[in-house]
Amino acid sequence: MNKADQVDDAELIELVEMEVRDLLTEYEFPGDDTPIITGSALKALEGDAENVEKIKELVGPFRFFYTRTGERTR
Repeated sequence: MNKADQVDDAELIELVEMEVRDLLTEYEFPGDDTPIITGSALKALEGDAENVEKIKELVGPFRFFYTRTGERTR
């Protein structure tokens, strides 16, 4: 979930996450097992270390599927 920096209430973020999970489950996706990463892409672009780590967590699994020929992945 993006734009978490614009919400001051942690309970509101938790509520939105619960609603997202419910919707996923309603449409037959594994809502309870789906990882939800909460952060701010803008803050990551601005160099905020915590949010940069959230972006890395988000894109990390994709590095195993999408690589350029001849380049090493970490």
